[in-house]
Amino acid sequence: MGFIKCLAGPVDIELYHEDRGASRMNRILVAEDSQVIRRLISICLRGMDVSVVEVESGDDAIETAIRSVPDAMILDVGLPGVDGWEVLRALRANPQTESVPVLMLTGHAGDSIRRKAQAAGASAFMTKPFQPKDLRAQLEALLDGGTVVELRQAR
Repeated sequence: MGFIKCLAGPVDIELYHEDRGASRMNRILVAEDSQVIRRLISICLRGMDVSVVEVESGDDAIETAIRSVPDAMILDVGLPGVDGWEVLRALRANPQTESVPVLMLTGHAGDSIRRKAQAAGASAFMTKPFQPKDLRAQLEALLDGGTVVELRQAR
């Protein structure tokens, strides 16, 4: 039901820029192989004073994050080729990106996946499908504090 609310209106995706002034928007990197889910995430984040960059592969996620470090990242676990776990390991191993808050998304629910995400260094964890308000709340928490103390799963 929540997705329907997000789908109203045209899709506006603004690529982030390097302006580091006081009024710059938070930059969010979305790494998701499904174009539909990427678009839904972008629509759901509209109105949050964020700019969104979308990539569809793990290799692109790593390259983009290193080239222009985002303020936060939404990362799908099941990316083709280099999966989300490998992307997260690469980000945490790089001094430029080691502290970027990462919200992991997966279609698989369960405590073992959640524990794996926490152990790998994820800042937050959500399952698909998700409610737009839950995604926005998680992202706001990550942008405000840089981490979410307890990894939560969307209901």
